[in-house]
Amino acid sequence: MSYSRSRSRVISTTTRTLTTAYRDGTPPVPSVYNYTDTESMDDVVSDHYQRRIDNGEIINNVCSYSRASTESDGDGYFRGVLNSNGWWFTQSGAVTRLRMDQVAYYLGLPATVSQDAINQAIANLKQQSIANIAKTPFSFGEDVGEIRETLKYLKNPAASLAEVSKSFERKAKNLYRRYGNRAKALSGAWASHRFAMLPLQRSIEDIVKSSFVRNHKEFDAGSRLSARSKTVLNGETKKNTVVGYQTFSESRIDEIDLHCYILYETKNPLKGWQYRYGLRLKDIPTTGWQLIPYSFMVDRVANVSNCISGITNLSDPSIRILAAGTVTKALQQKATKLISDTYPGWTNTVSCETVTQRLFTYSRVPWDPTVSDTIPRIDFSGLVKDATSVMDLLALTTLRLKCF
Repeated sequence: MSYSRSRSRVISTTTRTLTTAYRDGTPPVPSVYNYTDTESMDDVVSDHYQRRIDNGEIINNVCSYSRASTESDGDGYFRGVLNSNGWWFTQSGAVTRLRMDQVAYYLGLPATVSQDAINQAIANLKQQSIANIAKTPFSFGEDVGEIRETLKYLKNPAASLAEVSKSFERKAKNLYRRYGNRAKALSGAWASHRFAMLPLQRSIEDIVKSSFVRNHKEFDAGSRLSARSKTVLNGETKKNTVVGYQTFSESRIDEIDLHCYILYETKNPLKGWQYRYGLRLKDIPTTGWQLIPYSFMVDRVANVSNCISGITNLSDPSIRILAAGTVTKALQQKATKLISDTYPGWTNTVSCETVTQRLFTYSRVPWDPTVSDTIPRIDFSGLVKDATSVMDLLALTTLRLKCF
């Protein structure tokens, strides 16, 4: 039996005072502002929770938490002088908060990370988590499939590297000899580095690791394991906002930490050289895809490798998924400061404090992995996320063109 519960509380309260003084000697009347720090939680409680946990049962309930706070970084100052007769008044203390109240507590910046971006990231994390189930420490399947080329490089690594270097030099010289061959020469030099030298380096590193690293984790049948993936989305924006005669400086920062987890157990032990080197029968479909020319560029747009691995894992009768879910941690911070006031007939001097609002939220949502979660989502940002990816795409495209 389970039931939902909600609770909230005030963690702390900070009192700030606004003091107004007038030239005519009118006694100032202080205004009090309370900045609060509050939290709330909603979750599902299972009866006999501790006993069920002690018996090995996995409790994977919905849970959400939030904490909100408002604070000021110091005292503000505002002085207004009526130009016609020199009459003036001054305010000190929570000045920005007063002005914000007068314009309906203005904080107008929208979210800097869209919900579509969050949904896309969660979908990618789900696909990646499914692909990470029973994942091997090393991936020699691709090297075995390209054994002839790999052996050519490994037979004499120094000579191979020297040849690549000479090829780079020859192609670079062509840039100055033949105008029509410049782009292709440069593209070929880049491709030699990215698709010959770097794969050779990776192969050597894998062999060294497999030969000398002895602390690889191996698991017996029935062990409870986890497959996880995570990412962080960030966004920031700033602007000056005019509300009536007042101008506010506003900023907003969003940081969203997304995490996907799968708890599972397997009937087959995850040990032995086939598991360690990625040479199991279930590794063949993924390896076959990776051996297709330019498949790595396709994976940058839609990760087919993870799709194939995910379908293979979900189809594996020896794997039993016990629980899965997604966790979202989001920190939202808004800051506002009054920077000017141009009310007609007055000369106003402004030096105000910054009022900051922070909202932290946490949510855990259970999830049932299915084949539909392995379907790749097309995202072209993978091609242009950094300069290296752009150069890879340009080099491959140039080498295939006939106009050079």
